[in-house]
Amino acid sequence: MPSKLPRPTDVELQILDVFWEHGSCTVRAAHQVILASKERKQTSYSTTLKMIQVLHEKGFLTRDASVRPQVYQATVSREETQKSMVEDIVQRLFGGAMNELVQCAISSKKISRDELQELQGLIRQAKKGQDQ
Repeated sequence: MPSKLPRPTDVELQILDVFWEHGSCTVRAAHQVILASKERKQTSYSTTLKMIQVLHEKGFLTRDASVRPQVYQATVSREETQKSMVEDIVQRLFGGAMNELVQCAISSKKISRDELQELQGLIRQAKKGQDQ
């Protein structure tokens, strides 16, 4: 995520999630996805429209105004946004200490054996990357 973009709010992330899952779409299509979702907070059409306009103004979405209805698309990927937000959290809450973030995350909920093995694999990969 380019550093010039602000951190998206929870509502903005909900809207961005629609575009990350479905690619480019109209406001109406995005709103229908939100209405069909049990996980997303339900909003009115006018709220969805306004939030998409805000995301466009902030640079999170592009708009193809050559077609009607206008089609929007995310300018940043989910992964870029996640990395940027995690970096921000590490800096602001943990003083840049990644190990403290990981320790906090691990101690905040019970981790399954599969999750623990996956984390160990990620650590091994990170070590290999440092050795090269």
